[in-house]
Amino acid sequence: MVGAVGRDGFAEIALADMAAAGVDLTGVARRTAPTGCAIICVDRAGQNMIAVASGANLKIRERQLADGSLGPRSLVVMQMEVPPAQNWALVARARSLGSRLLLNVAPAGALPATILPALGWLGGKWRSRR
Repeated sequence: MVGAVGRDGFAEIALADMAAAGVDLTGVARRTAPTGCAIICVDRAGQNMIAVASGANLKIRERQLADGSLGPRSLVVMQMEVPPAQNWALVARARSLGSRLLLNVAPAGALPATILPALGWLGGKWRSRR
């Protein structure tokens, strides 16, 4: 896992839960910003209403993921709680090293047209590179 957490109680809970699940946390950085969080509510029609506070996720840098972790046998899963420029830089680097790429476009944001052909999956749906 590559990411960022703050130096707060939410970070301690999240890190402890991930460690207990066997997640490798060596790629998780500690930042001075608060740990990101989201609140998910369901309206009367059964639709999700999600409020996201990205917090420390806005301090992630694509170079936190080492080149040695990238290659034809790797699947890089990204989401939009990080600065878009960091995602796009990682897309270019990971793709050049042969990694497969999945982008969860939540929370929703603009996607450059140049990014779409590099992705294998977008929002959970396979998109062939052929």
